[in-house]
Amino acid sequence: MSQSPVQVVIGRNLTTLSSTTVTILCPSSGLPAPTVTWTLHGRPLSFGGTIFGNSTMMVIYNAGASDTGRYTCRAHNIKGDDSATSFVEVLGK
Repeated sequence: MSQSPVQVVIGRNLTTLSSTTVTILCPSSGLPAPTVTWTLHGRPLSFGGTIFGNSTMMVIYNAGASDTGRYTCRAHNIKGDDSATSFVEVLGK
């Protein structure tokens, strides 16, 4: 396993080494455009520090053991909603 940046699409699980940059993509579309939210272990994910997010991706910079968990992306509009989950495991060096 290397510490090169890794990228996965939501729904796929990932095991990586600490200090890696992890990007999880959440492709979504619809009319009207859906609102996308992220959760970690079912709780709203707060962005800032080492985790950055927007409507289509979530990035963990310098991932550590505390970033291990179940990440869920939920897309919602007036027509309905959909969600997908990835489990990320961050291993020590």
